[in-house]
Amino acid sequence: MPRRHPLALAVLLGATALSSASAALAQAAQAPAAPAACVDFYGHVNQAWLAANPLPPGAEAFGQLDQLNARALEQQREILNSAMTAPQTPRQRLLGDFWASGLDTAAIEAAGAAAIQPLLAKVDAVKRPGDLGEVVGELHAAGVPVLFNFAADIDLKDFSRTVGYASQGGLGLPDPDYYTRTDADAQALLGRYRAYVEAILAAMGTREAELGAKSGTILQVEILLARASTRLDDLRDPRAAYNMVGVRELRKSYPNLGFKDFLDAQDVSADSISVAQPGFFEQLDALLASVPLEQWQLYLRYQVASSMAPYMGDAFLSPYLELYGHVLRGAERAPPREVLLMDYVINPTLGELVGEEYVERFLSPAAREAGDRIGAGLKTALGESIDAANWLGDDAKAEARAKLEALDIEIGAPQQRRIDFSALQFDRARFAANVLAVAAERHRQEMARIGKDDAAERRWPTLPQVPDVSYILDENRLVVTAAMMQPPVFDAAGDAASNYGALGALMGNQMAHAFDAVGNYVDSRHQLRQWWSEADRTAWDQRTKALVAQYDAFSPEAGLRVRGAQTREENAADLAGLEIALDAWRAAEPQADAAATQRFFEGWARLWAQHITPGELKLRLATDVHAPAQYRVNGPLANLPAFGEAFQCSAGQPMVTAEPAGIWH
Repeated sequence: MPRRHPLALAVLLGATALSSASAALAQAAQAPAAPAACVDFYGHVNQAWLAANPLPPGAEAFGQLDQLNARALEQQREILNSAMTAPQTPRQRLLGDFWASGLDTAAIEAAGAAAIQPLLAKVDAVKRPGDLGEVVGELHAAGVPVLFNFAADIDLKDFSRTVGYASQGGLGLPDPDYYTRTDADAQALLGRYRAYVEAILAAMGTREAELGAKSGTILQVEILLARASTRLDDLRDPRAAYNMVGVRELRKSYPNLGFKDFLDAQDVSADSISVAQPGFFEQLDALLASVPLEQWQLYLRYQVASSMAPYMGDAFLSPYLELYGHVLRGAERAPPREVLLMDYVINPTLGELVGEEYVERFLSPAAREAGDRIGAGLKTALGESIDAANWLGDDAKAEARAKLEALDIEIGAPQQRRIDFSALQFDRARFAANVLAVAAERHRQEMARIGKDDAAERRWPTLPQVPDVSYILDENRLVVTAAMMQPPVFDAAGDAASNYGALGALMGNQMAHAFDAVGNYVDSRHQLRQWWSEADRTAWDQRTKALVAQYDAFSPEAGLRVRGAQTREENAADLAGLEIALDAWRAAEPQADAAATQRFFEGWARLWAQHITPGELKLRLATDVHAPAQYRVNGPLANLPAFGEAFQCSAGQPMVTAEPAGIWH
C-alpha cells in the first residue's frame, strides 16, 4: 500500500530554516559602511522576494523552493485534468480514470469499505495460528503490508543483484519508542492513537460498547511488537539490515511465522532472504504462539482498514488526516482534495505515468542538453580538483578518479519505466478498488525482482515531476528531475552564470557526497568498503574543523545557535558544490566579468529565500542536518575569495572569513 509521501524538496534538498526576522546579521553593526552584499548577502539578494511573499496563514515555513514545488503540483494537476476530460492515449486514459475516481467523493462515500471486504474475509477465515503466515503473505501481495515489512532491495554484497528484506514493522505509530516511553508527551500521543484506532473500528461497524475493549487489545498487540522492535537510532547503518538466511533455515528459526507460506503467497522463489532484525522476528514468532488467534485477527483487520483509510470515505479519512496529518506532521488543516490526491495517492502509485507525461510536456530537449553540459563541466572541474587535492592520499585519489569517471548524471527522467501498468483498467466509481489494483500490481512486479540482476533498470529515488537533485550512493548516480529544470533553479532563457550558480551548485553539492565522509564507504565498483585511509579521514576532519567553528558562531535568533558539528557534512557539501560549480562555469565562460560572477552567486542565494516561524526554526536547529538557509548562503560564500573579489568586500566585513575553509579549493 502506498505510504504517505513527504514533499521531496523538504526532505531531499533540505530547504531549511530561513528567518526573515534575521535579514540583517548581528555582524552588520561591526561594519555599518560596508556594501549590503558584504554584510548579509542573503538579505541583500532576497529582500524584495521576502517582502512580496509573506508566510502563508498556517504555514510553518515558505520559500522559493516551496513555490517551485507548488508550481510543479499545478503542472501535474494540469496533466491529470486534461487526461480526465480529453484523454488522447491509453496512458492518459488510465491516469484520467484513476484521477476521476479519486475526485468523486460521492462515489467514495457510497462504496464505504466494500473494497477491503475480501481482504477482511481472508483474515476471518484463519482457523489456526499456523495459517497466519500465508494470510499475511496474501495481504502483502494485495499491497497491504501488515505485521512486518517485506521489500525488494539491492544485495549489499552485490549491488547488481536484488534480494528480499524482511524487517520490523506492524506499528501504527512511526517510532517504537512512542509505545514504551512513560513521559507525558508520549502517553498523550498514545491516547490520541487509541482514539484513532477506535475511530477506524467504528467506521468498520464495531458497536460503541465494544470500542474500548477492542482498541485496548489492538494497542496491546502493538505494544508487544514495539517492545520487540529495535530502536530507530540503531537502524541507521544499512549493513545492520543485511542478514541473509536460507528459506529452509527460516522454517527452523521461526516455525510459527510460516515464512515459506508467506513467500509462496507472493510468488517469491528465492533460496534466501535477509532477515534485517533477527531479534524482532524471534520475539514475533513467540508472540504468534502466545497471543490468542482472535486477537491477531482483530489486529490484522484493523491494520487492513487503517492502511486503506486514506482511500475510503470520510469516516476513515478524517481520523487518518487528524492523526497522520495534524498530530504527527503538524499540518494545521487538511490540504485541498486535489493536492491530497497527488501527494498521498497519485505520485506514490501511478507516479511513473505522470512523470512520462510531465517530461513530454514540460522538459524541452534544449533544457535537457543544457543540464547535460553543466553536468559534464562539473565532472571535469571536480576531476582537476581531485588531482590537485593535498588532503587525499595517492590510493584515495586513484579511487576517487575511478569513481568520478564511473559517475552517471541523468537529467529529466529515468531511462526506463520502473513499473508496467499496461495490464490495469480502472472504474471511475471505485477509487479504493483502483488503489488496491495498483498496489497489488506494483508489489507483484517488485517481488519479481528478487533474485535477479536488475541493475540495468536505472531506478530513480524520486519522480520526474517532483523537484529534486539526488545522488544515489549505491549506484554512483546523480539525477536531476524534470521539475527541477525551471526557475529559480534553472532558466532556459537565463544566462549561464545564474544557471551554474543555482543548478550547477546544487548538482555539485550532491556530487560532492560521492567523495565525502559517507561517500567513501562505496567504491567505484559499487562495493561496500571504506576506500579512505585513516590519514585521509583525519585530513577530512581537520579540513572541516573550521566549518564547525564558523557555523557554531551563527545565531539566527537571540538565544539560538547553529550546531556546527550536527550540520558539518551538509555545510561541507554546500561549500564543495559551489567550488565545483564555480570552476566549471569559469571553464565554460573564461572571459566572464565581475558582473557575471555576481550573477553566479546571486543564483545560489535566490534558492534559499524563505520565511519561517520561530517555533519551526528552533525545531530545525535541534534536528536538521542542514544549517538554516540564510547560512547556506552566507556561510559558504564567506569562504570563497572569488565572492569577496566580485563584490569588492574588504577584510573584516561579515562576508569575508579571516581564515577561509575549503574542500576542493
